[in-house]
Amino acid sequence: MKEERRNSYVINHSLQVYMIAAILSSVVGQVNITVDGIIVSNKLSADAISTIMLSSPILSVSSLLGLIIFAGASLLMAPAIGNQQYRQVNRIFTLSLVGVTVLNGLLATALCIWADPISHMITDDERLLPFLADYLPISFIGGVVTLLAMSLGQFIEICGRPRLVTKAMIILTSANILLDLLLVVHFQLGMKGAAIASALSSVVAILSYVPYLTKEPRPFRFELPLSIDSLKLGGKCLLRGLPNAVNMVSVAVMLLGLNAIIMHIQGADGMFILSVCMQMFSIGMLLVGGACGAITGIGGRLYGEQDWNGMRRLFDSVFRRVLGGAGLTTLLLFLFPSFLARLFGADEALLTISEQPLRLFSLVLIPLAVTIMLVNIYLITKRAKLATGLILGLVACVLIPFLACSYWIPSNVWIAFPIGMWTLMLISLGIPYFMSRRKVAIHRIYLISTIGNLDSFSVSVRYDFDDVDSKLNDLLFYVSIFDIGEERMTKVQHVLEEIMFHQYDMGKKEQKQDSFDVSIIDQPTRLSIIVKDVGKAYNPLVSYQPGQHDVIDEEQIGLDIVKGLCDEVNYKYANGLNCLYLNIKK
Repeated sequence: MKEERRNSYVINHSLQVYMIAAILSSVVGQVNITVDGIIVSNKLSADAISTIMLSSPILSVSSLLGLIIFAGASLLMAPAIGNQQYRQVNRIFTLSLVGVTVLNGLLATALCIWADPISHMITDDERLLPFLADYLPISFIGGVVTLLAMSLGQFIEICGRPRLVTKAMIILTSANILLDLLLVVHFQLGMKGAAIASALSSVVAILSYVPYLTKEPRPFRFELPLSIDSLKLGGKCLLRGLPNAVNMVSVAVMLLGLNAIIMHIQGADGMFILSVCMQMFSIGMLLVGGACGAITGIGGRLYGEQDWNGMRRLFDSVFRRVLGGAGLTTLLLFLFPSFLARLFGADEALLTISEQPLRLFSLVLIPLAVTIMLVNIYLITKRAKLATGLILGLVACVLIPFLACSYWIPSNVWIAFPIGMWTLMLISLGIPYFMSRRKVAIHRIYLISTIGNLDSFSVSVRYDFDDVDSKLNDLLFYVSIFDIGEERMTKVQHVLEEIMFHQYDMGKKEQKQDSFDVSIIDQPTRLSIIVKDVGKAYNPLVSYQPGQHDVIDEEQIGLDIVKGLCDEVNYKYANGLNCLYLNIKK
């Protein structure tokens, strides 16, 4: 069989569109968190940001059930879209939203009742306890709304509309800052006002999604989860989301452990430094957040399409971008460590003691980015045990060095951060390397096939007549290997000829200079032809006229393909790509 003649143009364009929007969303979200912290810290006191840090583990645990559901749903939804299982997508969407609302709503209500003893369990520090007692109850309820907004945003990104999520994040941030100024500054509601502002801003973000979710063609439709199949699907969501639960619990345990160690050694001043470290982490992980979203959203679609070649190209591009960005961020934070501390209201004494710890913490961004990306890759490729092991390794590689340093060198305890994180990265790269040596043709980092899939074949086609003709022959050669019968082979030949030369004609009219991708997937019940093209939204099966992408011409051969030669046709526009799925049943 011929090797795939493929380039990365289409994949890189999709990745760029996704990551730019996702990073902008993360930047806006970080601006929201930072400005929120600046407002409460400067209006109330520097202890306000420490209160938020102290409450983050318990708030994470309070969102655990919902996060399990929607994390598992995300891992199932993206491959289902790639495999054209749209009814399955609707069921996943319905089950996840119902589960998040009901389960997290009940848990949040119970936690509100016990908010006061929970506050005393977290800390008895007289400076911090009053802030915590005001902040927690409202934050438990607001967390349900925030989780719903996160779930909807994640699903919309997977559907290929990350820019819509960016707009929603801008709306959320603007609303939160205005509400902070109104409730915290003007009405002087303190930490209660900050919690109310966060909850209401999430409501505003959800409302901004309503036009997209209700306008035809709707991306999702509600299907009541009453059948046995739906219940089984709910179980799959929980199972796939369990590693995320381990992640949440592990991070909560890690933060609780760090809080206890730092409070014991350095008190409230140390908690301030740790809080700023977490802000540095959030800033440094902006690029990683976009990359992980792309791994789930774009990588999940490619997984559903059985496009292993495309997945390798995607992961390579993600790593190059993230490592470059993490290196630059590390350099800036290492050179200017006190900038954030000053923003959060630190006085000269705090600035003096925080400079070295913050500089040491900046060194963890590169190894942490590598580990987080590998965890997401292993989750989407169904290596949940390995992903879970790396998550547990994160906790061990942070807490063990911190405990050792707190005992032997308490004055330099912050050096535990870079020691632990670089050790973790070596472990994260070493385990897949040794696993890959046991199997032939397995990538030494990603643990996916390096020789492609015998049931799929892809080519990148330039907008050149000779190249179209050459790649057409390559595709037909691939199809001829399978015994699909003369009638189906004739259908495939006509479909490929018409759609590929139609793409060529369209590209010439648009004066495109790059390429489009064509893939064939041989599945048990159907043979799928997938065409992906960069550009504005248009369905290539209707007649093409510049500026009029949806004008239907009854004489156009594309409609004959749809009505006569193909048994099923699906068209989606996602991440700047026109994706056409042509299915011929076996």
